Amino acid sequence: MSTKLLSETICRKGLMVKCFVALIVFCCSVGEAFAQTDTKVTINVNNVLIRTALDQLQREAKIHFVYDEENIDSGKRVSLFYTKTSLNAVLDDFCKQTSLRYEVKRNLILILPSKAEKTTGKHEPFYMTGVVMDETGESIIGATIMIGGTSQGTVTDIDGRYSLRVTPGDLVSFTFVGMADKVVKVQAGKKVVNVKMETNATALADVVVTGYQTLSKERATGSYSVISEKSTKGKLETDVLSRIEGLVAGINKTSSNSNDVVIRGITTYMGNTKPLYVVDGMPYEGDLASINPTDVQNITVLKDAAASSIYGARAANGVI
Repeated sequence: MSTKLLSETICRKGLMVKCFVALIVFCCSVGEAFAQTDTKVTINVNNVLIRTALDQLQREAKIHFVYDEENIDSGKRVSLFYTKTSLNAVLDDFCKQTSLRYEVKRNLILILPSKAEKTTGKHEPFYMTGVVMDETGESIIGATIMIGGTSQGTVTDIDGRYSLRVTPGDLVSFTFVGMADKVVKVQAGKKVVNVKMETNATALADVVVTGYQTLSKERATGSYSVISEKSTKGKLETDVLSRIEGLVAGINKTSSNSNDVVIRGITTYMGNTKPLYVVDGMPYEGDLASINPTDVQNITVLKDAAASSIYGARAANGVI
C-alpha cells in the first residue's frame, strides 16, 4: 500500500515539474515577443511602397516579417519618420496608413489584412460591366464572354455592353469571330472593365479567289489549293508554273520541256487540255513565261466544277 502511495506522489511531482517548465517557456516567449516590439528603431522613408518600408524596418529592427504578397502589392505608399522609437509605435502608424494589422508570433511579426477587409474581403462576388470594342473603337455586338472553367457567360448587346457576375481571381475570356481572344483576370473592386479586341491576322491570311469574290477558306466550296508567296520563295525556276510544281495535288506538267499543265488529268480526247489562266481577275491568253515569278503574290488553283463554275465552259479543265 505504501509503495502505491509513493508512486502516486512521484507522478504528481513529475507533472508539477512539467507544468512549471512549460509555464517558464511560455513566459519567456511572451517576454521575447514584447521585447521585440519594444525595440527602438530609426527609419526615414517618404512615399514608398509597402514592401520597401517593410524591408527597411526589417533591417533596422533585425526581425522577420511574414506577409502575403497580395496584401502588400496594393500600390499603396507610406511615409515613416521616426528616430529611436519603439517598433510597436512605428508599426501602429504603418498599419494606420496601409489598412493592415500586425500580430506577434514568437520571433516573427505577421502582417495581415484588417479584420474589416477579411470579412468583406477579396472573394465576394460582384457584377463586372463594360463595353467590348474593336481596334477602331466601334462596339462589337454579340461577343461571347465566359468565365474560365465554368458554363457561366453572357454576350454583348447592341451597344457592345455586357454585365457578368464574377468573383475576384476569375479568368474571363472575350471571343468573337475574326478577333483574337482576350482574357482578363478579375480584380477585387474593379467593377468596370472595357475591352478592346484586335483583328486576328492569322484567321484572315488564307483566302480563296473564286472569280467574283474573295472568301475565307471556311466559306469556300469546291476543291481548290492556295499557294502563297512564302511557299514559292527560295525556288530557282524562272517561270510561275515550274515554281508551283509539287506544291499542289492533282496538277501535272504534260512534258518536262512544256509550260503546259493539266489539272486532275486530261478530260477531253481531241479538245484543249489547258486550264484557264486568270491574272488579276482577267482571263490571260499571253505567254506565262513572260510573267516574273517574283511579282506573283499568291496563286489559287480551282480544280472542280463547283470551284470554277463562275468561268463557265472555259473552266472545264480547271482554273489557275
